[in-house]
Amino acid sequence: MAQKGVSGKTYVLGSGKPRKLREYIKDIGQILNPRVKISYGARCLNKNQVTHLEADISELVADTGFCPEVAFDSGIEKTSLWIRGRYEENKHSNTML
Repeated sequence: MAQKGVSGKTYVLGSGKPRKLREYIKDIGQILNPRVKISYGARCLNKNQVTHLEADISELVADTGFCPEVAFDSGIEKTSLWIRGRYEENKHSNTML
């Protein structure tokens, strides 16, 4: 986006393949802590709550040629490992993340 994006334009990031939020939550839970039980529908929706949202990356693709290369679960795993590594590095110092 920094090299090919239109100045001042806002881009949506995503895979371009819609999935249910429940699927994302399940994937994240399995990667971060598979022992945690996730309950769906345990709480009523708020008034005016968005229940359907998809990342439309068509402008990002058109302007920059972006093509997603990392699967969601792989990206979450890599991010989790990076965060854990940063935590371990800083745990022994007084530096905050």
